[in-house]
Amino acid sequence: MSDKKNSADLTDREVVEQHLLREALESVAEGLALFDHDDRLITHNTQFLSLLNSLAELDQIKGISFEGLIRHCLINGDFAGQEAAANPEKWLSEAITRHREHPGDDWEPQLADGRTIRVKERRTMSGGRVILLTDITDNWRTKTRLMETMDTVSAGFALWDARDRLILCNAFYRKTYPDLAKLIKPGVLYEDLLNAALEHQLIDFNGSKVAWLRKRLDRHRAPQSSHEQWLQNGRCLQITERRTGDGGIATVETDITALKEKEQQLSNHLNELMIAQERLEKQGAEMVGLLEDYSQAKEAAEEANLAKSQFLANMSHELRTPLNAVIGFSQILCNETFGPLGNDKYLTYAHDIHESGAHLLDLINDVLDMSRIEAGKYDFHVEEVNLAQLINDSLKMVEGRAEDSGISLSFVNLTEIESILGDRRALKQCLINLLTNAVKFTYRGGSVVVEIRLDGRFIEICVVDTGIGMNEDELSRAIEPFTQIQREKGRSHEGAGLGLSLTRNLIEMHGGRLTLISKEGQGTTAKLTVPVPSAQDESSRGICA
Repeated sequence: MSDKKNSADLTDREVVEQHLLREALESVAEGLALFDHDDRLITHNTQFLSLLNSLAELDQIKGISFEGLIRHCLINGDFAGQEAAANPEKWLSEAITRHREHPGDDWEPQLADGRTIRVKERRTMSGGRVILLTDITDNWRTKTRLMETMDTVSAGFALWDARDRLILCNAFYRKTYPDLAKLIKPGVLYEDLLNAALEHQLIDFNGSKVAWLRKRLDRHRAPQSSHEQWLQNGRCLQITERRTGDGGIATVETDITALKEKEQQLSNHLNELMIAQERLEKQGAEMVGLLEDYSQAKEAAEEANLAKSQFLANMSHELRTPLNAVIGFSQILCNETFGPLGNDKYLTYAHDIHESGAHLLDLINDVLDMSRIEAGKYDFHVEEVNLAQLINDSLKMVEGRAEDSGISLSFVNLTEIESILGDRRALKQCLINLLTNAVKFTYRGGSVVVEIRLDGRFIEICVVDTGIGMNEDELSRAIEPFTQIQREKGRSHEGAGLGLSLTRNLIEMHGGRLTLISKEGQGTTAKLTVPVPSAQDESSRGICA
């Protein structure tokens, strides 16, 4: 009698335990299923069936193997996605292999109804499996929007988990390594990706592959500062890596090839300048010391701009005196004043010395004028200046270059104004700078016109050309000191890039302003605006005082 009672009590207890187990399973928001050590389904909750709709069609689901379950769901259209549709047997094989050999690897298949689930598998102590299905549709859509946003970024981005496996990357990152397109997928190890890049000879490096790989992995796993990596196709990447809060790594790869090319061009340009400097040093022993002093002053000027301005302003006499001597003596040699030189090469060298000295003097004059203005030492002398004569004299200064370039020059006065108050030399320098720029950037057959207009209490002196023009970015930079606009390869323009900046400063000393109006390919209008004499008188004389 006692044995029967104990048996009944045990049965009741099992019923209660099964009921409690069922309640526990149904209380879980995710789909949950338990497989035994033979890989057959023991139990599951309702949410598991609601996520995999076709399982409800089976008369008997308990006891079905994992392979039979996943195959049934695939055949009956529970799973969607390109891989499942394109090659279902391969997709099925990968799912079974992952289940049997890598139960710790989560995966995220897409369902036919548009949802996305995360599948987590873990081993039980008895050798079975626990499978947890989580609806991550909202997270997946957020991730998709994030990926779409990342794909618009013009830099490669990749995110690696704590085990150095790829979580996600953008299109730019994949495009950087087109030969590895099949390998760059979530789950690939960073080290495997590097090895593949070495095998495909994508990386440009020195030394042994083993040493390079070890150094690169160490840098990746303990990221500090950014570094550069050249590829075999000639591109250069700046790689920045940071550790994430969960122990992973975020990688950003920026293509800086264009920047490197510009650095190389600058280096080449500096080398050319050094060669030119050496040639000039050989042409005059006195200039060697002065140019060395100027070079040292230039280095000091990079550390203190004010000191540079004061130094150059005080050095005007010392710089110009030997240059004038070089130019004058070379002119005597060119003219063969004291008789033939004897050898044609001597005459050629003399012309080279004269042209180089004159060009260097022009550059130094611009720099010195700018430095004197910055130091407040510019000798500003106000007088009455005949406007027409000023413009005609300025046109004569550039007519030789204009004729050589096949460019027409003209002057149109649309006012009755005869004269203005100002510094004659400064105003003439402003006009020559604008005319020189106009001729320099105008093609053969074009034209440069100087117009005088009246706008209320201001006189507008406009230099209008039909040249290459400038875009908005170039316009914003054109007036900055030491800036040259050089859009076309193969066409170089001499000068220190001070003309417009100097013109702006000189015209502002007259109480006026410089305005540039231009469109790319449609020419440029450079406009000097100065007060008419009646309004300018007091302010100009005040400056003079």
